[in-house]
Amino acid sequence: MNSSLSERLYRIVLRFYPREFRERFGGDMSAAYRAARREAESRGRGGVVGFWLGVVTDAFVRAPLEHAHAVLGDMRYAGRGLRRSPIFTCVAVLTTVPIAFPTISADRESMSSACPSRSSAISPPLTWGRV
Repeated sequence: MNSSLSERLYRIVLRFYPREFRERFGGDMSAAYRAARREAESRGRGGVVGFWLGVVTDAFVRAPLEHAHAVLGDMRYAGRGLRRSPIFTCVAVLTTVPIAFPTISADRESMSSACPSRSSAISPPLTWGRV
């Protein structure tokens, strides 16, 4: 495989990782990639195929883990901020909960009209939240 093409493909694979991770480790990962690619090319076509399978597999396994790690770090940071300002936290929770969890209730007639194949004696009312 052409060296410039494989470099472009590896840059595409690196895009699966979070931006902060790429900024911190991208240079080291690229240097390790180049060394491993040269070693794989010395083993022939099978070595190159195995190398690329390893690169793609690694990206599909590790990149989501790095994204999850970044999200958890963001959540910890947000939690620390919310602990520092309890009044803001109370206001945020009190305004978010009614929007995120609306009360849904339906009586037997509306359920039976929505599902005419079911008997109203069989289908119980749907209630979610306070009734």
